[in-house]
Amino acid sequence: MEEGFIIKIHLHPSSSKESIGGERDGWLDVYVKEKPVSGKANNAVIDLLSRTFGVKRQQIRILHGEKSRRKIVMIKARAN
Repeated sequence: MEEGFIIKIHLHPSSSKESIGGERDGWLDVYVKEKPVSGKANNAVIDLLSRTFGVKRQQIRILHGEKSRRKIVMIKARAN
C-alpha cells in the first residue's frame, strides 16, 4: 500500500489567479489559470500542489475525477 495522504479538491479552472483557497464541506478550493481542455487544468493542479507541498510531480496522482471539478488526489510520501 502506498504511503501518503489523500485530499479532496474542488477545482476552479480558468481563474484569474493560481491559489489554494479555503475548505468547503470537506473539499479544498483550488484555483488554476488553465482551461479544462486536454488535461491542462489537471496538469496545473499537479504543478500547484507540487509547489505548495514541496514534493515532486511524480508523487501526486489524481485518483478520481480526472474529468470533473471535484477530484480526489493522493500525495505520496516519496517518489518511486
